Amino acid sequence: TEARHISRTAMALAIGRPDIAFSYNLNGRSIFSLPADSELCDRVAAVLGAQDKLVKVQGEMGPVKVSGYIGSPEMVQNNRYGQFVFINSRYIYSPSLSHALAAGYGELIARGTFPTGALLLTVDPTEVDVNVHPTKAEVRLSREREIHDAVYRIVKESLQQDGIVPVFKPSVQSGPW
Repeated sequence: TEARHISRTAMALAIGRPDIAFSYNLNGRSIFSLPADSELCDRVAAVLGAQDKLVKVQGEMGPVKVSGYIGSPEMVQNNRYGQFVFINSRYIYSPSLSHALAAGYGELIARGTFPTGALLLTVDPTEVDVNVHPTKAEVRLSREREIHDAVYRIVKESLQQDGIVPVFKPSVQSGPW
C-alpha cells in the first residue's frame, strides 16, 4: 500500500513537471527514468505506458483552460489510479473533475471503468480554495459546476476530433421530399 502511494506521488510529480528530469526506483528496480525538457505527451506516455494510444486534449471554455493527454477507450482501468489532474500546476484529487473526464467518454467506456490520462487545468487562482484538506490535495472550486461542464465538453470534443467518438452530421439533400 505504501509503495503504491509513493509510486502515485512520483508519477504525479513527473507528469506535472516535464521540464525536470525524474528517476524513480522501487526495491532496486527502475520504474522510470525521464529526461528534462520532455514534451508533455512523451512524459504522460512514459508514465502511463501508451505512446500511440493517447489523445491530445486542448481547449478553453468559460473559467478554465484545459490541456493534456488522455488514453483511448481501450486503456481504461478498474480504478482512478491512471488519472492525474492538475490545477495551476498543483496535483489535486477531485471527484467532480474525475467524473467530468469519464463523462466525456460517454458510452465508449463500460460502467465501473475509468479512463486514464493527465489533465492540466488553468483557473483563476481566486476561484480555487486549497485549504480544504490538510495535504492540500483536495480543492474547492467556486465555479465547480462550470469547470466540470467545460472539462466534460473539452474531453468529448477532443475524442471527436481524434475520430474516436463519431460525429453525426445530417446531409442536406435537395429534392422533392
